[in-house]
Amino acid sequence: MPFAVNLLVTHHPLFFRPVKRIEIQTPLGAIVAQAVRHRLAVYTLHTNLDAAADGLNDLLARRLGLQRRRPLVQQRVVADGRRHGMGRIGGAPAYQESVRSSREVKQRLGAEAVRMAGDPELRVKRVALSTGSGGSLVAEFLRTEADVFISGDLRYHEVRDIEYARRGAIDVGHFHSEHLMTTAITHRLRRAFCRRHPGSGWRPFRMKKIRSRCCDDAAGAPEAKAASGEIIRGTAKDGAHGE
Repeated sequence: MPFAVNLLVTHHPLFFRPVKRIEIQTPLGAIVAQAVRHRLAVYTLHTNLDAAADGLNDLLARRLGLQRRRPLVQQRVVADGRRHGMGRIGGAPAYQESVRSSREVKQRLGAEAVRMAGDPELRVKRVALSTGSGGSLVAEFLRTEADVFISGDLRYHEVRDIEYARRGAIDVGHFHSEHLMTTAITHRLRRAFCRRHPGSGWRPFRMKKIRSRCCDDAAGAPEAKAASGEIIRGTAKDGAHGE
């Protein structure tokens, strides 16, 4: 491995379905074998981060400018009053007067293109969204007062249901609804380490970006220069590496 790290934090898990055995001859098995060989722990956030207060759905809602947001499907309220749940719903941002304003959504997420369905002139007062593949939340969206649903990987019949209800849909793609987590988690880990080890002699973290071709396509968008991965390093004053 090119970097001396022992923990890999990811959004998507390696396994989406239960497995009975791991065959290292397969692409997935080879990844597992490499992690074991290099004693690399893999920590996956996925739906925990999606549903958490101030998690990925809130990151997406803030990037798109939703006002007075709340979970689309509320799961629980924690002690400090923050609400956990899947998706978000809130007041439409000032720029989104109609579904036609999907161009601004595209630019804010750094996407090359987005797909739009519904009446382009539909007046938008409230917006619902979900990161990733949000098709399972279309029914919840249609039970709300929201005018448009923003998500990724929407399928044909899900979009048709939205059109039949005289609502709008903006499909931003799976990647562009989730890549925001990389920079956000990097900053949170940095703050957590500094709080936990304030006098430990750790220097400020050095972050090195690993860019992918799809990320380079986003280079022209505001706040959209996200990397597909971040390497976080800390070096102690005595010269020993704590990576």
